[in-house]
Amino acid sequence: MDNASSLITDARTLLSAGSFGRARSLTVLAQKELGKALRQSSDAY
Repeated sequence: MDNASSLITDARTLLSAGSFGRARSLTVLAQKELGKALRQSSDAY
């Protein structure tokens, strides 16, 4: 989940700078990373 959190932080920075497309791309990547982390965590149980 650390990677997803970092991607969201970077996306917010890009959004503040007006780079909407890149911010959106990083948000999509963060969603995918979060999904992977959740799957791995549920597989552990």
